Formats: sequence, C-alpha cells, structure tokens
Amino acid sequence: MKKKRNIPVKILRGKEAREFFKKIPLDSEKPKEPKNFRFQLSDEQQKKYDRWRKRHKCSFRKNGIRYVGAAGGADTFHITGTGLGYIVSVECSCGSICDLTEGF
Repeated sequence: MKKKRNIPVKILRGKEAREFFKKIPLDSEKPKEPKNFRFQLSDEQQKKYDRWRKRHKCSFRKNGIRYVGAAGGADTFHITGTGLGYIVSVECSCGSICDLTEGF
C-alpha cells in the first residue's frame, strides 16, 4: 500500500486571493494563432509531385484527363509540423498517396 503524502494547503482570502487569480490568464488573453498559413513546395518537391501526378494510375482518369467533378479537389495535401520540419504528402481522390517529405 502506498503511503499518503501530506501536501500543505494554503487558503487564500481577500486581497491575497484576488492577486493570485489576476495572475491566471483568461481564455481571451491567450495568444492568437496566425489566421493565414502559407506552405510552398520546394523545387524538388514540385518536380516529384508533377512526376507522380502524371504517372500514377488514377481510377478517375479518362482519356488521359483526370476528372473529379465541377468542384475539383483532386489532390489533398497533408502537412504535419514537427520539431525538425514538415512531413508533407499528397493524396489523390482515388486514394493513391505520394510522400513529398524532404530531409528526413
């Protein structure tokens, strides 16, 4: 059986309590996240993407042209930030995936 640890508790009242709670940030005081995020493929990534786009066997390709409807959305880019850089992949609407990550 574990021993119970006695943790000292200090009860704050009045001015001391108000000063303590003033130090706790409110949700509205949290730093704002950037509204616009821009990611650009490097030249090497762009070449790899173009090559994959032309060569992969897409079930939506008819007569050499890939058609996915009026709204588009043929490719979805997945960008995951890490402490070392970004993991980048692109997914076709047919399910085929190409890894564009550099430097790992």
